[in-house]
Amino acid sequence: MSDFFNTIMDFFEWLLYSIIDSVLGGIAYLVELLPVPDFIANMPTITIPAGVAYFAGPANIPGGLAMIATAYGIRFLIRRLPFVG
Repeated sequence: MSDFFNTIMDFFEWLLYSIIDSVLGGIAYLVELLPVPDFIANMPTITIPAGVAYFAGPANIPGGLAMIATAYGIRFLIRRLPFVG
């Protein structure tokens, strides 16, 4: 009997994941249809000088910036929850 309920739970888990995957895939498709504005398409390429890149590598600047951006994103989402933020 336990295997039966596990099979049903696995089916509903798969169904939920496939629904979420379809919705997010549709959203991604709609975002890809948006045209790129001209001022972004004509923007010059930004290069980092060699001296800055030399010190940014061992200091793990990209990893630190990613952590800070994630923390701000989580803070933003928590403040949107009622009775929490």
